[in-house]
Amino acid sequence: MLENLKTRILIIFISIAASVYFLIPTAKLYLSNDIQSEELKNLEQNSIGLGLDLKGGLQIILELDGHTFLKRLSKKNLSQQSKLELENILNESKTYAKNNQMNIIDAFTEIVVNKNIKLNKFYSNLSKSSNNQEVLEAINEQKFYAMKSIEGIMRKRINDHNQYGVGEPSIQSMGDDRLIVELAGITDLQKAKNYIQKTADFELSLVQENKLFLIIENIDLYFKKADIQLSEFLINNGFITREYLQEIFQIDIINYNNDIDSKNKKIISSELFDKDETSLFKTITTEEYLKNITLEDLLISDYFPFVKEEYYLFLNDFFNHSKIKEIISGNSKIVWSSNFISLGLSQTDLDQNFREIYLIASPPAISGGMIENPKAVIADLGNDNAGKWVVNLDMTAEGRKKWSRFTAKNINRKVAIVLDNEVFMAPTIRDKITAGSTQISGFNDMQEAKNIASILKAGELPAPINAVQTNFVGPSLGKDSITAGTSAMLLGVLLVFIFMIIYYKASGLIACFALLLNLFIVLAVLVTMNAVLTLPGIAGLLLTVGMTVDANVIIFERIKEELLIGSKVSHALETAYRKAFLTILDANVTTLITAFVLSFIGSGPIKGFATTLSVGIICSMFTAVFVTKTIFLIGLNNKKISI
Repeated sequence: MLENLKTRILIIFISIAASVYFLIPTAKLYLSNDIQSEELKNLEQNSIGLGLDLKGGLQIILELDGHTFLKRLSKKNLSQQSKLELENILNESKTYAKNNQMNIIDAFTEIVVNKNIKLNKFYSNLSKSSNNQEVLEAINEQKFYAMKSIEGIMRKRINDHNQYGVGEPSIQSMGDDRLIVELAGITDLQKAKNYIQKTADFELSLVQENKLFLIIENIDLYFKKADIQLSEFLINNGFITREYLQEIFQIDIINYNNDIDSKNKKIISSELFDKDETSLFKTITTEEYLKNITLEDLLISDYFPFVKEEYYLFLNDFFNHSKIKEIISGNSKIVWSSNFISLGLSQTDLDQNFREIYLIASPPAISGGMIENPKAVIADLGNDNAGKWVVNLDMTAEGRKKWSRFTAKNINRKVAIVLDNEVFMAPTIRDKITAGSTQISGFNDMQEAKNIASILKAGELPAPINAVQTNFVGPSLGKDSITAGTSAMLLGVLLVFIFMIIYYKASGLIACFALLLNLFIVLAVLVTMNAVLTLPGIAGLLLTVGMTVDANVIIFERIKEELLIGSKVSHALETAYRKAFLTILDANVTTLITAFVLSFIGSGPIKGFATTLSVGIICSMFTAVFVTKTIFLIGLNNKKISI
């Protein structure tokens, strides 16, 4: 069939037409200056994406949270005293690491060795040996696997082009506890950091509404017995500055004093009191007010359990303090709602934001390992969230059993749906639920719902990660790279054209046409693959140019040899293509194997180079062999080409 000239022409025509179809959006995007925002988004989705080095974007360096990692590694049944002892060692390691510019796990190792601390007491779950060296080796082994897991999860999260729109990211290891993540075209730094750093700790936990009041009273009682002022505790532990604390309480103090003035006026006008007795009431200074402030004063208000935004900013750290956690107890923990809201219940509240506080049971009834198939969808009609974006998820067999028992036991009580220690919603359990289906709502928009679904789908991080450095790569650098890369490619192609036309004349022109068609088809294929073009990718295209021409050089030289021994032109053409094909195939296959290895093992720029090279090699086989032979056959039939 492929020897039929009409069939060959049809295949080439279809290839060109398909390439034009897929490259039209790219041509519009990069050549047109007047594009509407709605059309721009559609064009970007159907065009060749550009990498960080061409388009600009963000480079974020992530570091394993060693403190939390070491804490999570410890055995589960530690006594309260052992927990506090380990926490003190970890805090000391954190300070030591900061002062000596090292990671916390290395600092932890040095402190353990110098103080001869027996690690088996905390990590007997990792190694039964009492030898510290073996325990430290087990910790480092767990760190190695944790970083590999984090890297894999990062790839799953970010590689989802449709969900987050970052195309092909570059994710590389840096040392033994850091990752470098490069996101092309992203300008919203905070959104990118939040998305990447989410640990995806999902849980369904019982809300302990009545117990929250008792916890607040116990904390206030602790400060009273220890003769510690809450305000001084907040300032001394770095939760808030004295100046800011005075500033946020100014309105409360003014309202308090106005209230006293009002009471004094009532007393003055009363026949029951003389004017001298107004000294029963007096105005209060800022310092006096701060000395007597309690946690109950901060939290219990007309809008409880909603807390003012300015209070949340320091109370969040306050509740995470080791001493406060100890008072709260191990079977409960404080969490906050995922978003601030403006209650607007009175004229003075219109400009204030509030965040809801929850006390939930710990450990949770359902954890992340028990969920599956998270999907972001628009809620159906008849649902309380109809028309809003929600995330639906199912449970494993174990999860369904636990959820059924939990809901049966806690009817008419609230359950908090928590992701990364933030409550997205806290519905009331009305009936026993046996299906194991759950819905998360409370998202701001479609993108947030899809982000959460993709994070849950990718899985939980084994330990939190922190963004320790962020670099923004401006688009001007990308423009320079595009200009330099384009100039290099045009110059290379031009020199190849000149050589081929001078040396092979008409046959050289055919090879040049095949070369242009090859680049055309390669770019179209890259569009269909949602591939991202980087500088190394442009280098791969340049290498493809050389390989395409190389194949034609082999064929043309073989034709010359056949003509020199007296073969007819048609016979020389057929023999040359048949015998040269195996040589070309062998050379391309060996290069293709290397490119495939680079593509599967490499990442970022290396993968971009390997991808364009692989596509280029495959397409060059089509253009250099199939297309050029077809043109020669057309020329022979019309007696217009001599070889």
